[in-house]
Amino acid sequence: MSIPEYLQEAYVMLTSAYPNGVPDAEYPALVGALKEGMSLRNIGDVLAELIGQDPIEGYLDALGSDLPSADPDVARVREKLAAFGWDPEIL
Repeated sequence: MSIPEYLQEAYVMLTSAYPNGVPDAEYPALVGALKEGMSLRNIGDVLAELIGQDPIEGYLDALGSDLPSADPDVARVREKLAAFGWDPEIL
């Protein structure tokens, strides 16, 4: 799968933030942070390309994510992503 052009910026930001891949322990918080600014479908598409999974898996992970945005792990991931240009208001 190739990433759609409108998701390129998000994909580049994620690969910059996670050059060695997303640690399993951080994945739920990443999904929680992405939910703040992306549709479930876009999350599925970006995660599919980022970690090599089927887009429906990322979609379902986002759909089932119940971490609140105030969760400390989500906040930590949000800060990490912000260092690489994450702005949920523009994605």
